Amino acid sequence: MQRTEKECGIPGITPVIQDEDDFKQYPWDEIPEYYFEKYSRYFRALREEMPEGMKAIGGVGNGIFECVQDLTGFQGLCYIAADDEELYHDLFKKVGETNLKIWQRFMKEFGDIYCVLRFGDDLGYKSSTMLSADDVKKLILPQYKPIVDLVHSYGKPFLLHSLFGWKSTGTGSEILAGQTWIWYAIAPNRN
Repeated sequence: MQRTEKECGIPGITPVIQDEDDFKQYPWDEIPEYYFEKYSRYFRALREEMPEGMKAIGGVGNGIFECVQDLTGFQGLCYIAADDEELYHDLFKKVGETNLKIWQRFMKEFGDIYCVLRFGDDLGYKSSTMLSADDVKKLILPQYKPIVDLVHSYGKPFLLHSLFGWKSTGTGSEILAGQTWIWYAIAPNRN
């Protein structure tokens, strides 16, 4: 069933992915090259213009949830979650894999100009995540790990910005309700 722009929640926008056929036809393999064709000049300009010794805080862009939501719209994502659980899971996995490819090249080409790498992934509001806590833990957080591990392999810390609460437990991160504007730095293992 094709969803209208009204159902997408964004006037003038029809979701790119609404069903399994859209997912299969999406040019996943072309996205990393497209990203660098479009944005490399800005990273090169940053490198050229920063004063000697200065480093930036930044990264490639949005986090996993925001990228999925950009492809489906939030309401569309909710329909997919209810109508096609396999597609719902596949979306997060494929976006995670695609983002990792972008991050791998980004770190090779531009990682040297950053002191801290980051992305933002606004997962909710003051009282709740937009998806269930279980979905965040099972579908989103596992996609962060390879990106964070990659950044750490370069000896750099990773910073996750999210409009939702996180609590360090010493063994990982847990989602907390009732928190906003939490900046959570994930430092590389210095062992």
